Amino acid sequence: MTPGELTGLPSIISEDDAHAVRRRVRSAPEPAKSPAARLIRPRDEFVTAWLLLLVDRGATYGYELRGELEAHAISIDSAVVYRTLRRLEADGLVKSRWIKSGVGPRRRSYDITPTGTRQLDDVAGVIGSVRDLHDRFLEEHSHAVGRRAAPPPS
Repeated sequence: MTPGELTGLPSIISEDDAHAVRRRVRSAPEPAKSPAARLIRPRDEFVTAWLLLLVDRGATYGYELRGELEAHAISIDSAVVYRTLRRLEADGLVKSRWIKSGVGPRRRSYDITPTGTRQLDDVAGVIGSVRDLHDRFLEEHSHAVGRRAAPPPS
């Protein structure tokens, strides 16, 4: 199965990253929280889309990006975040530079490129289309449930 087949989104993540995320998801223990409070373990393309969005919104450092993902209830291993950022840079979707830190070592700062912005907009369009498809399905399902619950004709 390719990453694109996982969600129907354009494949914007490497197969190696996809396997790493799948292994982590399979081996991760279930949190002892209610189902609604559990962190989402999203598909690979969705993590990439979120990273592009967060860089576009101004989050610049890997550590900051991981914190932003967690703030949106997206749990992902740091190694996957950094590996995905390196791949995004190699693909020309983000660029990085080293910045001196006021405290501690230098940090790598990420900025989205014009190509990355176009990719982000394309992925958002695909996600919107998938959402609309899901909405239509749920509407039809609701009608089916209503028909099943209706008393049979006399």
